[in-house]
Amino acid sequence: MFILFFTLVSAVNDWKRGRTPNKSGQFYSYKKDITDGCKVNMRKFGPSNIYECNCRHLESCDFSNMGKCKIKKCLSGYGGAFCQLMYLHEHLKQNISETKNVFTNVTKEINNFLNITFKKEHRIHLLKFNCQSSVSETNITLKIGSTKFYEGKCTNVTQSGDASGKYLLIKTSQTISFSKLRVFGCSPFWFGQKCDKQCHCANYTQCHKISGNCPMGCESGRSGPDCQKLNYENVALKKKASQSSTYNHSTILFNNTCQEQDFNFSADLAVDGNTDQQHERCSCMHTNKKYKPSWQVDLGKRYNISQIRIYPRNANLFRIENTEIHIDDSLCATITKPKEIIDIQCTNILEGSIVKISRNDNKRNLNFCEVEVLQCLPGFYGYRCKNSCPECKNSSCEQWSGTCQLGCSLGYKFNKTCTACSTGTFGEGCLQTCHCKNNNNCNHKNGSCGSEGCEAGYKGPTCQESKFNIYIPIIIGLVIIGIVIVGLIIYFKVKRSKRKKKDTSLIMPKVSLQENIEMNSVDDNINDDDNQKNTEPVNNEENIYMNTEYMQNKTIEITKDNIFSYVKKKKKEDLPFAEEFLKLPKGLLYKHNAANADKNRGKNRYKTILPYDHSRVCLLPDEFSSSDYINANYLTENKTYIATQGPLSSTITDFWKMIHQTKCSIIVMLTKLSENGKLKSEQYWPELEVTKTYGNISVSNKRENKYSYYTYRQFCITKNSENFLVDHYQFTSWPDHGAPKDPGHFIAFRNQIHSSSCYKPPILVHCSAGVGRSGSYIVLDIILEEMKYNSKIDVIGCILKLRNDRTLMVQNRSQLEYIYDVLIESIITGPTMIYIHKLPQVYDQLLNFQDENSTTLMKLQFEKLVLPLNTTINDCPNNNDTSVCYDNEQNISDDENNDVLDDMTILSGNNLEEEFILLNTPSEEKLADFWSAIFLKRCTILVMFNNLPSEEAIYWPKDTNVVAEYKHFAVKLVEEDDNKSYIKRTMKVSSSVLNMPELLVHQLQFKSWLGNNFPSPKEMVEIIQTVQSLQISKSHKQIILHCLYGINKKGLFCVLYMIIEILKRESLISIEQLIRQVKKKKKEIISDYLSYQYCWLVAKIFLEDYTDLSNQS
Repeated sequence: MFILFFTLVSAVNDWKRGRTPNKSGQFYSYKKDITDGCKVNMRKFGPSNIYECNCRHLESCDFSNMGKCKIKKCLSGYGGAFCQLMYLHEHLKQNISETKNVFTNVTKEINNFLNITFKKEHRIHLLKFNCQSSVSETNITLKIGSTKFYEGKCTNVTQSGDASGKYLLIKTSQTISFSKLRVFGCSPFWFGQKCDKQCHCANYTQCHKISGNCPMGCESGRSGPDCQKLNYENVALKKKASQSSTYNHSTILFNNTCQEQDFNFSADLAVDGNTDQQHERCSCMHTNKKYKPSWQVDLGKRYNISQIRIYPRNANLFRIENTEIHIDDSLCATITKPKEIIDIQCTNILEGSIVKISRNDNKRNLNFCEVEVLQCLPGFYGYRCKNSCPECKNSSCEQWSGTCQLGCSLGYKFNKTCTACSTGTFGEGCLQTCHCKNNNNCNHKNGSCGSEGCEAGYKGPTCQESKFNIYIPIIIGLVIIGIVIVGLIIYFKVKRSKRKKKDTSLIMPKVSLQENIEMNSVDDNINDDDNQKNTEPVNNEENIYMNTEYMQNKTIEITKDNIFSYVKKKKKEDLPFAEEFLKLPKGLLYKHNAANADKNRGKNRYKTILPYDHSRVCLLPDEFSSSDYINANYLTENKTYIATQGPLSSTITDFWKMIHQTKCSIIVMLTKLSENGKLKSEQYWPELEVTKTYGNISVSNKRENKYSYYTYRQFCITKNSENFLVDHYQFTSWPDHGAPKDPGHFIAFRNQIHSSSCYKPPILVHCSAGVGRSGSYIVLDIILEEMKYNSKIDVIGCILKLRNDRTLMVQNRSQLEYIYDVLIESIITGPTMIYIHKLPQVYDQLLNFQDENSTTLMKLQFEKLVLPLNTTINDCPNNNDTSVCYDNEQNISDDENNDVLDDMTILSGNNLEEEFILLNTPSEEKLADFWSAIFLKRCTILVMFNNLPSEEAIYWPKDTNVVAEYKHFAVKLVEEDDNKSYIKRTMKVSSSVLNMPELLVHQLQFKSWLGNNFPSPKEMVEIIQTVQSLQISKSHKQIILHCLYGINKKGLFCVLYMIIEILKRESLISIEQLIRQVKKKKKEIISDYLSYQYCWLVAKIFLEDYTDLSNQS
């Protein structure tokens, strides 16, 4: 009775909602299932409306989540989490005669066979039934159409599969009792036992109802056996979006009917992850009818973008016609004939952080439902990331072209592209030869010969082991010859020692200093072939008994007072500091048994760089590993530092385990991930705002700031609800061979590390091998700290102590020379780093008079730190202060002229290595060259410091919307805005010969600095902030500055630009060090005291008038 009542109530409810069963038992609504007031079927969704919501109440359908029912009640005849599991037996039983109806609970007797014909074809994936027989081992066969769905014993059966047919055939060898047949099928384009997954097959074809496999392959952008894996990431998802206006009234689905309602169709609806294209379900953005409507999304950081996918509104494709898609200021594509789903390929790969969609129509609106900005996941590339690149090492390929970025994977070699090994070769780089029977080819990856076996004379899994060692007689012969030679050498040495006293004029054979150094140093670029090929133990036991105490007694006494003359003398040698470097012990000095163990050898990046047993970091066991080994050593008695190698892919979990175990909160990384095409370290951290788990430790990347010579990141480390912060500093301007150009960069880098709120030992330092650059940093950090309290400087002694704990610390002579360069720079500049909030107070103190000659502290500072860099080394008198002469030996050449303009000077900034390009205003004959330099370098910001030159030399059109041509370049003045202190012009530049996109250039002409007098600090700050706001919005960050002649104004502007940037985002600053770094590139910059004082004044005014100092203190 209760069941009858419940069925009646459900039928009434369905009738009220306009849904009744048809003759086949399927449900549809009256009026063709169109909800009241709606123009389309509100239950349909997905691309081409291939899916249908089967929730009992339409308003409970969550179309942003595959149509899942918010209230878990399905239409009659449907079930499952998404109401896509069809109970076919519920309506099939209504169409079968009583004598044949096996869909009821009433038992039917079947003798030999029973054939049931349906009125239409059904696709079935699951059957359940009860079967009984008085005869044991009775078999039964059940067919759906021509497909055998079940064959086996007569019992209670649950069988899954995928079959379609118009009839059901039951065959049996004996009379059986049959009942409770339950037939299940998935709605179109759904699959799985519970029909809870959507098909993603090419061309919207059906998939296998159990496995999801697609006979024609996956749709573009997906992979995997069931096509559920996305090959790309949508980097626009949930990002900040905005639009020119917002439409707020339309016909929407409300209370199960379509009616006029107020609703804000805001910009964020296009990046909320809901690809539903029915406007009535409030899933689309919509602007008002206005001139040039637009929408944009800020991706939060810069990406190389080539692919965008747009889901327009289903019924109104015209509302996205004739739209332009821009990446920052660069045109990506134009939509002329929109489709149901629009896949856009930019004409070029464009770098940017802003994706903008706009129309140039008058009084037209913009209306679409979702925008995806595609970034291929590792291992995929091409259109919609449908191609894979297994031939690339670590599946790392460029996401559009598929070019392998880290070289070829095992079994491939590089010949323009990575191709599989040719017949007869295999392995890394295809360098190994197959030895298969009958000259058959082997597996190109592992060399396996399969069932064919090895050719005669070879054995082993890859047929590389020789059965007969034909080299034994040769080896025996060589050993005998060696013994004879050693005997002769001993004989002649004894004989020579007897004659030595008699013949004092005997000339010993000489070895050049260069050869000696090469024998005693190990190149920092250790051959990567050693990487993970450490199959033989390293035995350097002969070095263990080396008398290092003797070497320590031979160190040279150097102090702050004599270091200038000592270094100056050494710099004049052909190979500076060669004698000192040769005093250092080489090789492995102490026992390293743990590193040599078979189970640990594969964890060493280089087979000759192994940690000593007495100082190595021992890991504690956990549920993931019981091994205590990692290639890392504690350094100094107090274990202040940990030196380690760049992690391998197999040791990243061990690396983070070490960080957590030692509670290390500072990581200093002194290498790029890849240098000169060779992998130096795996990326062991997640991308920005991403969390990854390594073993039982979660690492979240919270911050990432990139500067011209280093990158700062902050990670949050979590394990078992315990968490702490780790600051990560990566020095990116240390070249693969040698040392950085400017010691000032190292000092500034170290100062930033020491200012970290996380700073406490141990400090983890690594490069690639963890000995060369790492050793140099640790030596400098130790000595610079000791110099605060002690005038003695013992570089070699410090290196020797470190080499007692880890081999080869400070790896080559150039690194030793660089250590002295940094020490000299530090002594010259002194402790100039100050907290930013104290700068106004320091400025006032520096203006105090120091002596009776009316010399201020600031002027003395200028004369000591800045003025010496104005002269050349030849200007130094013989008896002059050696620090002055040393200063000028450090000038870094800036003759980086190119073939376009011969007066170009390039300066590094805070953000880029080549951020500022300094030029003279071009003469008439140089105008085309000037625009060529701008166009080729894609510079979009020009700053001009002189009044209008002669008409012949003006390099832009006089009037707006006029095009001027300079040889192959066309320049159009789009806009001109005259402000109080500057004129802003916007120009479009194109080339008739270069296949490059049009360039939008902004020019700022500084009006208030035409003479020699400085502009007011406020005017200077305002124009700098204007340029900075332009630079932030551009994908190409370089700035061109020009005036009629000289470099004073351009150089001073660059210095002030960098100072204000630092004041905005850092807590410490050294104006003196910044100016010294710039002057070493171009000595004429800040060449007088007034310019130096003006830098301090502008910084003071900026902090007092444009910032809240109370928040910084």
